[in-house]
Formats: sequence, structure tokens, C-alpha cells
Amino acid sequence: MQIYQHDMAAARQTCAGGRDQNDLVCLAIADRALGRAAEADAAFTRLRNQLGSAGAYLYAEVCASWGQNDQAIGWLRQAYDLRDPGLMGVGSDPMLAPLHGMAGYEEVVRRMRFPPAAAPAAR
Repeated sequence: MQIYQHDMAAARQTCAGGRDQNDLVCLAIADRALGRAAEADAAFTRLRNQLGSAGAYLYAEVCASWGQNDQAIGWLRQAYDLRDPGLMGVGSDPMLAPLHGMAGYEEVVRRMRFPPAAAPAAR
């Protein structure tokens, strides 16, 4: 997806229809990055109206991409409490990279009890 490559104009074209939750996440992130705050807010509102609390992990992605780190961590905590399956990718999700190293993010990752990453094999 272009959003992971930071090509927001292309990402916006791809998800412009807002057909499903992935499109709405894409629109919220791309529109905000393109300076279209009202459209981004509208996409985020539609997403939240569609998913309710079940979208907590997706909301964390949007808020993290918007630089709203405290809100993103709050949504991650709610996702954990709800056992949101999206959390399986919390350690490798590029949308959450702005949160890495923050105490609240690290707390959620620690609570997930993932096994330690394997050391790379020696060459």
C-alpha cells in the first residue's frame, strides 16, 4: 500500500471510495498528510461510527500517524483490553513507529508477552 511508502497522493487515489475500514484508515491518514484536515476528520468519524470500540487498534494507527501519540496509546490500551486481533502486529506495524520507545507503547507490547526476537544468525 502506498501509505506505507509515504506516497500520500497515490494512497488517497487508491482509497478514495472509502468502501471499507481499510479505505477509511487510508483516507484519514493520507488526507491529514496532504493538509486536508476536514476530510481526514470526516473519514475518521465515519470509521469510528462504523466500528465502534471494535476499531480501537485502527484508531491507534490513525492517531499515531497524526502525531496524537497520547490518544494513540489510549486506543492501544483499549485494543488490548478488548483483545483486538490487530495487536498481533503491534511490534512490526509501521503506522505505530512514532510510538516506539514511549512508555505507554512499551507497556502494551510488554503486556502482549511476545517472545524475545531471535538474534540474527552469524555469517
